[in-house]
Amino acid sequence: GLTMNFNIETLEFLQILHDGKGHWLAISTVGTAHPNVHVYDSMYTSANMLVKAQIAAVLHSESPAIFLQFMNVQMQAGGCDCGLFAIAFVTALAFGKAPGQYHFDQKQMRNHLLKCLEKRKMEMFPFTKMRRANETSVKSVQKYNIFCVCRMPEMPN
Repeated sequence: GLTMNFNIETLEFLQILHDGKGHWLAISTVGTAHPNVHVYDSMYTSANMLVKAQIAAVLHSESPAIFLQFMNVQMQAGGCDCGLFAIAFVTALAFGKAPGQYHFDQKQMRNHLLKCLEKRKMEMFPFTKMRRANETSVKSVQKYNIFCVCRMPEMPN
């Protein structure tokens, strides 16, 4: 991702991204229309330039702008489990579930992932409760403009 070596996606997709600063998050176009992208982030509600550039590289959109819809998902406790949450979010999406409707059991996530890798089969991450539907909406929307033929985001001054 940091080298922008993505296949251009024209259909629905799931992708885990690294922000270049030690943080992992998930993006998806499942259940939304182009040029909207759902962002599942267990820490932040905005994207840095590297994340925007990666999203632009995946979409290579003809649209003049891309809209990031930050989904209302569980926030992680502490600063070490963002990768686990990103994997849990894409796993839920792959199973046709809305990640925002689950409260994952953070204490069990690492062990669960290890078991999935050992079995070579992903399963839903353990959760302690379902969240109400109104807790799973879009938290915020961030729009950014796309430039000419490169289809990359506008750099701030």
